[in-house]
Amino acid sequence: MAQTSDLDLLRQRIGLVGQATASLAHDLDVATAWVEDRCYPTPDGTHGTRHPEVTEGILLLAQRLYERRRSPEGVAGWGDLGVVRILADDPDLRRMLELHLDTTRAGIA
Repeated sequence: MAQTSDLDLLRQRIGLVGQATASLAHDLDVATAWVEDRCYPTPDGTHGTRHPEVTEGILLLAQRLYERRRSPEGVAGWGDLGVVRILADDPDLRRMLELHLDTTRAGIA
């Protein structure tokens, strides 16, 4: 079942239910624009739904953008073996979107 990426779903995933955060809405807008610029158009434009993988990719990217604000210099915290960093590239996000990338719109790098 395809669904839209909305702010309430993102708040629920991050654990901010009921809290108004303008930065979270901005991160969702940026993530949506970034993914939609690179992926095929939505499969069902009349209902505003998209593939579940694309929706999940948008939510993952928005969550990463939100968490990145709280991690100066990419440091998310400290673990048993030292610094825990936020990776510059998310392999899960890449794999999730790879089948939906529109190379005529995004180009090939």
